[in-house]
Amino acid sequence: MPYIDRDQRIEVEHLGYEIYRATFRYGFMEEANVPRTLERVTLPGKQFEPENVPFFVNRTKVTASDQPGMVPWREHLYTLMRRNAASAADFFCLPPARVFEIGTTIEM
Repeated sequence: MPYIDRDQRIEVEHLGYEIYRATFRYGFMEEANVPRTLERVTLPGKQFEPENVPFFVNRTKVTASDQPGMVPWREHLYTLMRRNAASAADFFCLPPARVFEIGTTIEM
């Protein structure tokens, strides 16, 4: 869907022990600004401060190897494209001071 109604954008689920899961939905034509959407989250009977929420994102590094698989020039092209791709933190407009990147490396 190109756009999601504001009423359907946020879903909050209580998981128990003061833990909540918030699911945000965006259409493919919308900017996924998570901090702005997070400001609209309310928790029943709880005080919620969105400016104190940390964000955890994954950063996967792909390296070319001598293992059989793709043709070498395709491995190098894919590695280059992956290296130049925007990070999840940038895509979701996350504030850099509150982002924790967890990195992994994959050999192709």
